[in-house]
Amino acid sequence: MNVKKVLVVEDDTAIKTLLKYNLEQAGYQTTTSSDGQAGYELALNNEYDFILLDVMLPKLDGLEITKRLRQEKVMTPILIITARDQELDKIIGLELGADDYLTKPSNLGNITSNKIK
Repeated sequence: MNVKKVLVVEDDTAIKTLLKYNLEQAGYQTTTSSDGQAGYELALNNEYDFILLDVMLPKLDGLEITKRLRQEKVMTPILIITARDQELDKIIGLELGADDYLTKPSNLGNITSNKIK
C-alpha cells in the first residue's frame, strides 16, 4: 500500500497538532514545520502528495513559498489555510500557484474528506 505523504507548514501549535492528528487518523504520513523557511526547504527537497500551507509564517510567508515552489517547478498541490479572508488575498494566492484556499477558522477536522483526495 502506498501511503500518501503530506507537509503541514503552520506556526500555530494547536492548529498544526489538530491537522497532524486528523491527517494521520486518515492514514497520511505527516511532516510538519513551524516556520516558512524550513517548510520551503522540506517542500523543495522531498516529495509530498500535497502541502497544507499557512500564509502568515515566521521567516518566509506562505505566498512567497508558493511562488518559489512554482518557480522551481514543484507542482505538488498546495492548499493555503489562513486567517486572511479578503478576496484579494485569495486571488493572489491562487495566481501564485496555490490549488485552493481555505480560511480559518474552519472545520479543519474534515479537511481530508472535503478538500484533498
